[in-house]
Amino acid sequence: MTTSIPQALQTAIQEYFDVIYHCDLDKFDGLFAPGAQLQTMRGSEHVVISCDDYRAMLAQRVPPASVKAPRHDEVFQAELNGDACALAKVGVSIIDKQFVDYLCLLKTGGRWQIVSKVYTQTV
Repeated sequence: MTTSIPQALQTAIQEYFDVIYHCDLDKFDGLFAPGAQLQTMRGSEHVVISCDDYRAMLAQRVPPASVKAPRHDEVFQAELNGDACALAKVGVSIIDKQFVDYLCLLKTGGRWQIVSKVYTQTV
């Protein structure tokens, strides 16, 4: 990760990786803004998932950590736009699937939160 990225933003990105790997709902609740949305394409269908629906999906998911799946977290890019807006392009794995995620974050109340996630499965 670029050294010019504030530590608090780096921490938020690491928390995101932990949420995905451990399905950690406590971290999820602090990291995702209540109105956050996830968006992706499934074939030719544009899919929009609410924050609440995504949280419910995580609650049902087998955590990769619980099956000792290899962890593949990678930050491809992270950049600030002003003091309170950031974009991070990251790679994560969920068991045997690889994803590239674009995370839009805003600093609200002194804390970085994900307000949107656009993602695609790569493998």
